[in-house]
Amino acid sequence: MLIIPPSAHASDHKNAKHIERILAGHAKISSVRENSTIWVREVFSSSRKTRKNHLKIWCMGDNFKVHEIKEIENFIDSDVADARIMSDPSLIRVVTDQYEFSLQKRPHIVNGVPQLGPLKMATNSIGQDGLTHWRERMLLMLSQRAWVATTIGMKESRSFFLTPEAELLSGFNKTLLFEMGPITFRELPSGILRMEYSSYAERADPRGVKISTNQIECWTEFDTKKNYRVVTTGGIGHTQKYPINKPTQSLWGRLSSTYEYDETFGRGVIPRRVFHKVWSNGASPEDIIDESSRSYVTEEYLIDKVEFGTVTPADFRGEPYGVPASLIEQDPLPPTAAWWWPWLCGLLGVNALLGLVWWGKRQWGVQA
Repeated sequence: MLIIPPSAHASDHKNAKHIERILAGHAKISSVRENSTIWVREVFSSSRKTRKNHLKIWCMGDNFKVHEIKEIENFIDSDVADARIMSDPSLIRVVTDQYEFSLQKRPHIVNGVPQLGPLKMATNSIGQDGLTHWRERMLLMLSQRAWVATTIGMKESRSFFLTPEAELLSGFNKTLLFEMGPITFRELPSGILRMEYSSYAERADPRGVKISTNQIECWTEFDTKKNYRVVTTGGIGHTQKYPINKPTQSLWGRLSSTYEYDETFGRGVIPRRVFHKVWSNGASPEDIIDESSRSYVTEEYLIDKVEFGTVTPADFRGEPYGVPASLIEQDPLPPTAAWWWPWLCGLLGVNALLGLVWWGKRQWGVQA
């Protein structure tokens, strides 16, 4: 694999200072949200339909859990949503550094009407490749929602600056060439730092088909007064696919994202609202400039509630979901109180009786 670093220019030293400050600020943001529970409403809209989901996400270091309800007809208040999302989710996924499992309701037809079936085991991983894949999937999901404050180009900022050639999901395509264009910074009077960049990559999919991706006119804006949290980002992309013995496929796309923070909410590191505007499948650059609603789709994430410091290792156990500890190679929980409480009481009683006998013998010996 050939990796070409950013082109050198006169302001390299100043750029390095900006990057150092961004990474330091984002490290502080990451430490605040390291243990958190997040409630998210999702709205996906196009000119034809709107789809709504509801998520509850648990984060503790490299451990993640999600309960998801798909296709909610109407928005419901947080209390009702939480009760339902805990008792009747349509998807559950748990990912730790040692195991992954998920349960999902599969759609089926009942009397000609599509319905969701019961929760059933869908995936289970204990090998390193599987764990890496699902951890990357969880990070990607968070990078588009509650963790946008530290995301650049759908990657955590540390990964963007230190390993820009890395794919969002490893293990699929093989990178043949990666070139990072110049990164430039511009300080705006409002206290916003604007970063502009570009990149070019060539990769081969598992079938050997070459894919080139040209990221053009990309930008990210940081709030320098709030640990350099990201406030807006976007860019234009051109992807070409070269299938064997077939015409080259060419697609243009554009993304524009804005994030709304409230200093009284989420400790200022998790926004109340994340809004993505996406143009995709354009045959030419002109197709992604059109601002009419039929030419793009929107993704809106409304964060209803955030709690910090309440997640514990017990939240990632498999037993509450009917997943035995042996399946995920985890030590089983100790016996339940109903089994060991009488035994413990009896043991304490015997010890107390032995103690009295010992004390009595000692007293007798003293008196003699």
